Amino acid sequence: MSTTMTRLFGPMVAMLRRPAQRRRNAHALASIPDGGVNRREWVRLGGVEQFVTIRGHHRGNPLLLVIHGGPASPYVPFNPILSQWEQIVTVVQWDQRGAGQTFVRNGGDPYLSVDRLANDGLELADWLAGQFERPIILMGSSVGTVIAMRMARSAPRRFEHYVGANQVGLGSRAASWRQVRAAFEEQGKSRQIAALDALGPDPAEWTAKQAEQVSKLAIAATPDVPDMVHDLMLPALMYTPDYTMSDIRAIGTSMAAARETLYAELLDPDLSGPFDLPVLLVHGRSDLVNPLSAVEALLPALDAPSVDLVPVPGAGHLVEFAAPHQFAAILRDKVPACSSS
Repeated sequence: MSTTMTRLFGPMVAMLRRPAQRRRNAHALASIPDGGVNRREWVRLGGVEQFVTIRGHHRGNPLLLVIHGGPASPYVPFNPILSQWEQIVTVVQWDQRGAGQTFVRNGGDPYLSVDRLANDGLELADWLAGQFERPIILMGSSVGTVIAMRMARSAPRRFEHYVGANQVGLGSRAASWRQVRAAFEEQGKSRQIAALDALGPDPAEWTAKQAEQVSKLAIAATPDVPDMVHDLMLPALMYTPDYTMSDIRAIGTSMAAARETLYAELLDPDLSGPFDLPVLLVHGRSDLVNPLSAVEALLPALDAPSVDLVPVPGAGHLVEFAAPHQFAAILRDKVPACSSS
């Protein structure tokens, strides 16, 4: 790999490729064998109709309930690349309240909170248990780990295992600022260092927009791994058959609104303490959005039956989509419910 990955994704290229790529992805999404599951549902959670996809190659496999990050960044667009996951689990993607298709149908929620999202997620888990009567593995991603861990602590008996991808650690935001600044110092990037210094090292003094600026700088500081925006999220959004261009524009609006509403709760959450589920954390070794060191600091603060941390070389943030085949192999190796799938 070159020292700087070539960014091939741009708006003009995306629009030219979009019709063919959407047809290709629609074909991939239809490729579920007999005996599998391929459902698109509107499920009423907390009094609101919310969009859910349920996909897997074998109906007898355990369920993987994915709590997306963002906040309000839906992961349904990644379904076309998750065939390896779908062979060992039935993947449940959920556009949360205020996100994705759920936002398009219902609009925003002025009372959005982590508790409200966690309660919706628990209702979804109950609905899934009634539909499938299979073990449920709970997976949180990025800030979705805060929601998922609250769900697991509220109702551990509903779930077989907790999987945290891009886990929020102890003091993740402050660690991000420090490590991003150090990376730019090594790279000789004076303009980026000045931008960080203007914000200061204390996340409590940042606005939500300034925190987003730090995250963008964290992505720019790791050019040798897939860029979570341009290499992963934007192509997934542009090429999914599930969303129109109008939907994609609405998602931008929903993410900005959720970022402002939830920022105080997501600023520096304390995730330490007792945890009644086995824990598997999968993390990009080069992730500077939620640095690995902050996750390592969280490990001794989790009183859980077992805790495994698997760093993935060559990956940054959104490790599960940067390396989807490797992520599936880790699930099969580390989560007992997946090992027999």
